[in-house]
Order: sequence, then C-alpha cells, then structure tokens
Amino acid sequence: MSSVLIATHNTSESQAIIATLETYHHTAQLITEMDNLMDYVETVDALILDTDFSGMQGVDILMKVVSHRHIPVLMITPSNDSVCAIEALRCGAAGYLVKTDTYVNLVPMALQEIIDRYASINDLKYELVELRKRIGELEEQLSIHSAGKPIDKTAAKNGKSPPEKHNLIEIIARKISSGELALPSYPAVLLKLKDILRTDAGLTEVAHILSQDAAISAKLMKLANSAQYANTRKVTLIEDAVNRLGLTVSCNIAEMVANQSLYAVKNNAYHKFFHELWMHSIACAHACMCLEYHISKTATPKLFSLGLLHDVGKLTLLHAIATMDPEGVRIHNHENISALYDFLEAQHARFGVYIMKRWGFDEEFCEVAHYHGDLKSTKQFSHSLLVVHLANLLARSLGYGHPLETMEELEQAPSKSFFSLKNDDLDMIGIEIKDAIKKVQEDLAVT
Repeated sequence: MSSVLIATHNTSESQAIIATLETYHHTAQLITEMDNLMDYVETVDALILDTDFSGMQGVDILMKVVSHRHIPVLMITPSNDSVCAIEALRCGAAGYLVKTDTYVNLVPMALQEIIDRYASINDLKYELVELRKRIGELEEQLSIHSAGKPIDKTAAKNGKSPPEKHNLIEIIARKISSGELALPSYPAVLLKLKDILRTDAGLTEVAHILSQDAAISAKLMKLANSAQYANTRKVTLIEDAVNRLGLTVSCNIAEMVANQSLYAVKNNAYHKFFHELWMHSIACAHACMCLEYHISKTATPKLFSLGLLHDVGKLTLLHAIATMDPEGVRIHNHENISALYDFLEAQHARFGVYIMKRWGFDEEFCEVAHYHGDLKSTKQFSHSLLVVHLANLLARSLGYGHPLETMEELEQAPSKSFFSLKNDDLDMIGIEIKDAIKKVQEDLAVT
C-alpha cells in the first residue's frame, strides 16, 4: 500500500481517482492550492500532478517538486497538448497520463508502474553504492588508487595519501570516458535556435522554433499577456508574443527556461549547490547585459548566452559528484563543503571547455569557459571575456552564487580597470541587476 498526494483543482475528478485508488489499497489525499505543497510531498510515496494545478505552468511545479525531493510523479497532461507529456518527462516526471474521458480508470496501473520503477532504481543505487565501497576496499588492499596507478610509496611511508582532489578528477574523467557518468545535454530547442540565429532568419522563423517547446511557448505567452502589457490586445500566437516582447527578450527567456532543466538534481543533498549555481548563472547573464549597456549602450543575445553558460564546467562536475555521492557523504560538514567549492573552482575550466566543444559552441564560448575566472592564464583578452569576468565577480558580490572572499577581488579586477568603471558605476549597475533578477523571478517564477 502506498500513500499518494493528488494535486489538482478539479475536485470531482480527484474524488473519482481517490475512490479508484482505494480499491487498489492505496491511500490518497487531495491538495487544491500551492500552499504547503512541499510539506505534503515530504509525507507521501508518490504524487499525481495535474498540469492545471495552479497559475504556474505544470512543469514549473514539477521541477520544484523533484528538486525538493526525489519522488515518483505522475503527470496528468491535457489531451490537446501532445508536447506537454514530453516536456514533463524531460523535467523529471516518472510517467504521464493524457486526460481523456476514461483516464481515471488507468491511474492505478500507471501509478503502480512508476512506483515499482522508482523502487527498482533505488535498489540499483544501493547496489552501486555497495559496489563502489567494495571496489574502494579492494583498491586499497591492492595498493592502487582510483585511476589505476601505483600509490606514491614515499608518500605512503610518510603517512600521506595522494591529494584527494586529483583522485576525484581522475575518477570523474575515467567514468565520463567509459560512459558510466552521463554528461548534460544542451536542450534541443536551443541548438535549433542557435543554428537559426547564425542566419538572417527573421522573427517568424525564430517564433516557429520556440513554438516547438511547450514550456518556452507557455512562458512567452504568459509574459506577453501579463499586466505589463495590459493596454494591448491579448495574443494567442507565439509569433505575436515574440513580436511584442522583442527578439532579444524572447531568446533570453527561451534560454533561461530551457537551461533550468540542466540544474534539476535528484540528489537532495546537493540541491542547494545546484540552486546557487543556477541563480549565479542567471545573475551573471543579466550582469553581462547591464554592463554592456553601460559600456557601449548596446548588448547582443550572445553576451547573455556567454553569461548564462560560463560555469557549465562547474555544472558538469556537480552532476558527476552528486551522482557518485548519493548519500551526500562528501558534504556532511563545513570543511567538506569548503573543499567542494575549492575543487569546483580549481577544476571546472577544462571541463567547461570540453562541454562547450561537445555542444558545438564556437571558440569565444570556449575562451569564456576557460578563462572567466583566471585572466592571468591568457595573454589575449577579448571584449566578451572581460565583460563575463567582471559580470561573474559582480554577481557574486551581490549575493548570487558563492560569495567573494573579499570585495578587493571586484574592486581591483583588471576587467573593471579596462572599462574604466568606478565603484559608483558598479553600485548603479548592481541595482539594475537586482531589478532584472526580481523581474525574472516575478515573470518566470524563478526562485
């Protein structure tokens, strides 16, 4: 018997579902409002989520749930939106049911399927954890470290072991190369958007690409019909929404919506690190735009993309570590957390370049991924690299991402000197960034 939470506004349908589930010995409870949803999620074995549960888009609620707790979610999707089901699976749903006239009768079978699959995955994770422990014991007995090379016997005699961070980076690299660890995939809709923006495509072509993603389409339509545009007629077509919002804003929104799924993690122990990195990426993207407007009175969508993706190396490493550490052992105290930040900072650059090349981005993106945190390592500075370097520091100084050790990192930054910016300039730009983030949080329900 399993306990199930049903999140929907349709109480008549939910009562029918509850009655059907009870015949299969499940206990079910109903929630019709967003308030305390996460508290309820903590107490049940599975969630049935209607895409029309609240004013937010169903996939937004879904991502909040799966980021908060790894739980099997059955999405109830509308019959007139075939893309919604695919989007739900991409964003973390364990399964879906299309809302037909008789879908209620299928709920018990679909629910049991995702619960059984969830249990099998958890059993497999446990077996993998135990296997990793056993491998570690065997490697220690055979006096070899994780990369398969002999331990430094001199260090061993002195009671020292090889630096853990080097072992970890070798383990991650080996697991990626063997296919044991999956690398994040760049959202397909953004790949299409990136390709079409390289041409002289107009608004109609861009709108057609964006319309292929249900979550992006919903966000654009919602924003175009928001109170901000209250004096204009309601739009019902994506092309009209893109026209109203403008090409740059529409593309930026599309990037944020699609990229957010990259930061979803099933390992609750690491949720705060992914959330921190996500907020930092959004802040850095907007900081790039604000800085460029201040410097040259213009800004391109590419700068927004550079800011949003500059830390993709950290994202890749975080996913790898969270997968390898399902129990959160590596971050059980402050010292370990500090070591994690140091590791990410030291190792993310080369992984960032690797991912950028794998995703098909040009040399400018690779340069930014490699040197945005370490200008001293390169002899040539592109304009974009300097903007992202300063935007990265500025975002962290404003509380978005891992804090700066001292404000001198920002005040004495070579990128700040290059653009002849004063502290008062940065203070003003900082206000603009906070306003931009606040607007994003209001418009897109990003928290």
